[in-house]
Formats: sequence, C-alpha cells, structure tokens
Amino acid sequence: MGVGGSSSYDATLSDKAISEAIGQLVENIINKCTNSPWKTYIISRDADATLIAGGNSQGIKPGMIFSVKTKGKKVKNPQTGIIINLPGKDVGTATIVECGGETPETEYSFINLTTTEEINDSNMNNYIIEQMR
Repeated sequence: MGVGGSSSYDATLSDKAISEAIGQLVENIINKCTNSPWKTYIISRDADATLIAGGNSQGIKPGMIFSVKTKGKKVKNPQTGIIINLPGKDVGTATIVECGGETPETEYSFINLTTTEEINDSNMNNYIIEQMR
C-alpha cells in the first residue's frame, strides 16, 4: 500500500529528455540554415569596382557565379497576419573576382556584374546576391 514508504525522483531521466530536446532544436536550426541559399548584398558600387559583403570564411572563391535578384514584394496573409516575402526577379549574375578582409565580419569580395537591366545605384538595398541552386 505504500504507507510509510517514500519514492525518489530520478533527475537523470529529466536531464536526458532536456538534452534530447536541445539536440533536436540544434539539428532543426542547422537544417533550416542549410536549406536556404547563401545571400548577401552589394555594399559599394562605383566606376572602379562593385563590392559585396562576404568572402573566404563563407566559402566564397574567385570564379564563383551568383544570381543577382531584386528583393521580392512583401505581402500580408489575411488569415494569419504574417508577412510573406515573395521571390524577387532575376536581373543578372555576379562573378567573384577577388576576396579580401581580415575577419569574417570585415570580409568582402569584388564582383563583375552582368545584368539584364540597369542597376539602380540610388537603391542598392533593392538587390540581393544569392547562391545559385
């Protein structure tokens, strides 16, 4: 009947469950990040050169070719209220010429742009450089 007896709490069971949940969370984050193509932005453009953020530590190497896209339109789903980013339009390619920078935070790459439309220098934030799939 258990009268006068006591039971003990096994903390190792909780520790194992928490450890498993954290492991699954980390795996889900990694899978989500690897499913998305790498992307960056044009950080400078003038008559001499066009620069993008990113370089060697992100696996960027001279000769690599990336898509140049416009940012897609943002729409609001009326059922959920969530903002959805629609895909942008392909407007050309960016070929990596040279990489520089001393740390991942300061890395940059020089690119050659080949575009199907004129790049609007006054609105550089409208363009995304994205890894081709």
